[in-house]
Amino acid sequence: MRRRDWIYLLPSILVLAGITIYPLLFSVYLSFHNWIWVRPEPISWAGLSNYFTLLTDQRFWNSATRTTIFTATGIALSFLIGMGLALALRGNVRGKSVFRTLYTLPLFVAPVIVGFGWRFMYNSYVGLIGAYLLPKVFGLPVETVLGDPSIALFATVVADVWNRTPLVFLILLAGLEAISPEYYESAMIDGASSWQMFRHVSLPQLRFPILVALLFRFIGAVNMFDTIYIMTYGGPGDSTETLIIYGQKVAFYYFRMGLGSAFAILVLFFVIALSSLFIRYLAK
Repeated sequence: MRRRDWIYLLPSILVLAGITIYPLLFSVYLSFHNWIWVRPEPISWAGLSNYFTLLTDQRFWNSATRTTIFTATGIALSFLIGMGLALALRGNVRGKSVFRTLYTLPLFVAPVIVGFGWRFMYNSYVGLIGAYLLPKVFGLPVETVLGDPSIALFATVVADVWNRTPLVFLILLAGLEAISPEYYESAMIDGASSWQMFRHVSLPQLRFPILVALLFRFIGAVNMFDTIYIMTYGGPGDSTETLIIYGQKVAFYYFRMGLGSAFAILVLFFVIALSSLFIRYLAK
């Protein structure tokens, strides 16, 4: 690149460094120090004690378990629903543009609005789900959805899946439409069934769209904060307290900024490690 090109790019590079690189480096610095935000004591060196504190904290591992359940369930449901919708709209389907628009509308709803909307629908007195569908249509004796520790986490998963599945659907639909029809014609001539064509033609051609969809979905699920915060704030008790919710409490409720920074760095390494496994496994 010419020097003039770097001059044009410099403002964007400086802004990007200011909002991403500097906070990351400052978080790494704080993770090795003790700093109680609301106290006048200066920042003091802590070494690896913040990391040892988190790794020996049972609440941290409980929140990691709930994050794993939330992420795995959300990814599985989003992939199955997104793949089903993409297969249903593949090819020349009447009203395809209308259905595609309707299926993608939840993607444009802010997570905060999603949290408020689903919390209202789960309401046991006036909510469509909590007051009508579950007790009257399905006959389930559920007094309160978000107040029941056994089902509250899965209730937040449903809200997250509703909001995030359209992204998976769009990526998979684009991948399916990019597959040449000649592959399917050759498979039909060879007598392949619909399942065989899906397994041996569609899936191999979709490996990179699937990788992209699952990777985006994984990162979004692990870092999901807005919807869970609005719906339950980690409750009842700690039944929906994921890693991000717990980390937010450590940093901005207990004001232990050093411990909260170590928390963020551990979550970052967790996301990078599992994302690398996704890429290595699905790219084969």
